[in-house]
Amino acid sequence: MLPSSVWLSEANDKLIPRDLYREETATVDVLPKPPKVQVVLHGLHQHYYVGEQVELQIEIVNGEADAVIGNVGQAVVAQDDIVLPSRFTTPKDSTNIENDVNTSATLHELASLNPSGVERLNLHIDAPAEPIPHTLSVDVNYTLASEPDTPLKKTVVAELNYVPLFEAKFNFGPLVHAESWPSYFDPGPLTSSEDYASGIPQRWRLGSVVTSVASDELIIKGAEMIMDQPNSDTDFQVLESSEHEDQLIVPESKFDQSFQILTQKHSLDDRRPSILELSLAVTWTRNSNSALCTTKIPVPRLNIPSSEPRVLCVASSADDDNADILLRYYLENSSTHYLTFAVTMEANEDFGFSGPKHKALSLAPVSRHEILYSLLVHGSRDEAEQSEGQGRWIWPVLRVIDSHFNQSLRVQAAGPGVRVDPQRGIGVWVPAAKA
Repeated sequence: MLPSSVWLSEANDKLIPRDLYREETATVDVLPKPPKVQVVLHGLHQHYYVGEQVELQIEIVNGEADAVIGNVGQAVVAQDDIVLPSRFTTPKDSTNIENDVNTSATLHELASLNPSGVERLNLHIDAPAEPIPHTLSVDVNYTLASEPDTPLKKTVVAELNYVPLFEAKFNFGPLVHAESWPSYFDPGPLTSSEDYASGIPQRWRLGSVVTSVASDELIIKGAEMIMDQPNSDTDFQVLESSEHEDQLIVPESKFDQSFQILTQKHSLDDRRPSILELSLAVTWTRNSNSALCTTKIPVPRLNIPSSEPRVLCVASSADDDNADILLRYYLENSSTHYLTFAVTMEANEDFGFSGPKHKALSLAPVSRHEILYSLLVHGSRDEAEQSEGQGRWIWPVLRVIDSHFNQSLRVQAAGPGVRVDPQRGIGVWVPAAKA
């Protein structure tokens, strides 16, 4: 055979030359037989949210003229070669993924699929922890029953675009623990820390404001606070909050959830701060018929001091006609030293008070002291306009100075109706009936 750069075709009794766009014109490249098995993915969304498990149905359609024998394989891989767990399931398995130990198959056998036959498979893909795009590839490797030595392969690739779902802001602060403190001079039974926690019991409030950044409406089923890393030196407990009713949220809307946390050091002699690594687990669903999903929102690491003196403020309504608000200030000395404080309540034109105007207070190691003030609020000033007449804020100023170090202790809000303003300090809410 002579090499040539053209080939000739006959038309109207004439030979018409046509160019050959190949260098090796004397050779023929025989391509493999194209596969006629079709792969169809059902239930694929344009995007998915972090924490959302994916359920797809895969249809294998035999478009060959003969029966096929082979297998179906799948893999879900991120750009950095991180493999996302995925498995084929039966309809019965897909409703109980966590409890079924036989649902880890990434390969499904095709025993014999007749011409025009359809094999349906359910594919379950676990939820990723981060919004990283993943690629799903489904491979059908098969042979024809009449040509068992000729391998054929059909591959379908789909992009799984995972996007963020929530943004959250957290606020963390102390609450007053009603349980009495252990005595520094009588630490209690000398047992192991695993059996008996002898540290100071503390109560905290962890509030969250969660914003939906999803492009779809979602139904929030509930939220809970979980510990990511166990703490070896501190007992940790999250008090159960009230039951959460289903809440429909639209894009850019917010919902809040607060939790109370109890902590206690295993040893009273352990003066190191405790570190808590927590996550807010939000359970949600796209609609009433879709599967439940859980998205974890990491909480910034919480540093809990265990040996620093502090002042907590709690407010409550007074039953006495001569007072409107009762303020309780708790001075806590969690250190191992005797401390002396100078306490001064400043006069305020918004209210009169009953309680110590000035007081010197000495606290033993690991002890706390309560100072009570009864407040009689003067009239109703028009500060209530900002709250639509429901009440107003007053701003009592209690100064607590550590006499030895000559340092002022910041008063912290430790209950409902009390807040901290960066400029004005502690604010106390007075309801309209009292204002």
